[in-house]
Amino acid sequence: MIIKNVTFRFCLLLCIVVCAQVQASAKTIATVSPIGYSLTEAMVKDTPLSVAYLPPARLPVNRIASWIQKHRSDTFEAYDAVVNISAVFEGLDIYPSLRQSNIRIVNIDIAQAIMPNGEKVVLDSHNEYFWLNTNNLLVMSGILKRDLVTLWPGYAEQINQNYQQLTQTLRRINLQVDQLLMDNDIALIVPDNSKLVPFVASVSSDVAEADFAQELGLPFVTLATRRSSESGSVWVIDDLSRFQKQPLSQRLQGQVDALETLLK
Repeated sequence: MIIKNVTFRFCLLLCIVVCAQVQASAKTIATVSPIGYSLTEAMVKDTPLSVAYLPPARLPVNRIASWIQKHRSDTFEAYDAVVNISAVFEGLDIYPSLRQSNIRIVNIDIAQAIMPNGEKVVLDSHNEYFWLNTNNLLVMSGILKRDLVTLWPGYAEQINQNYQQLTQTLRRINLQVDQLLMDNDIALIVPDNSKLVPFVASVSSDVAEADFAQELGLPFVTLATRRSSESGSVWVIDDLSRFQKQPLSQRLQGQVDALETLLK
């Protein structure tokens, strides 16, 4: 009986030690931007790496800076890395706060690589949703992939595979959109908000204002993030400015599906 009790206690202690080691070895990545979460989730799929989204899920990206400011001095959990877009959206820099819990935390800025002559996204203004431009999204993916592989070379094969799959999906979706626009002779796109202009930059149609498009008499669609009561051809897209757990590829495919439905 004594031997059985000793054996049981030894096994229990071993399980506790193993669980503690697994928990300690779990690598976590924090982010405060919806696009940062979606991109990172896509990149670490099928790896032990996990992504934590820190702000309340209900907040749109333009309200996250205020949330960060209110919680600047809070004590956060210890994370191994943080994915930022603060090179463009300065108010979304959570790195100094997270550094208090882990001095070794690595800052990854996917809007501009933190390295000499590092690549960066193309901007017309600092308020636009630059990630809607497929070219920018490809740049961001490349920065993120390189830094993740450097940090965790043991997962390099899977991360590289995820990167290839994501970039192929981005290019395929962009081609699908272009084909739909050309097949239906849509020469102009009218964004109902200037923040959506980067979306048009990566497709074959030109951006225009509604009055100008009507004056030219060319076929056009209005680009929006929600259906309005106004009549006309409104292409409602997901601008990726809000947190969702749905995979990035599915969210982007939804933009194609919405255009197909509109043009039927």
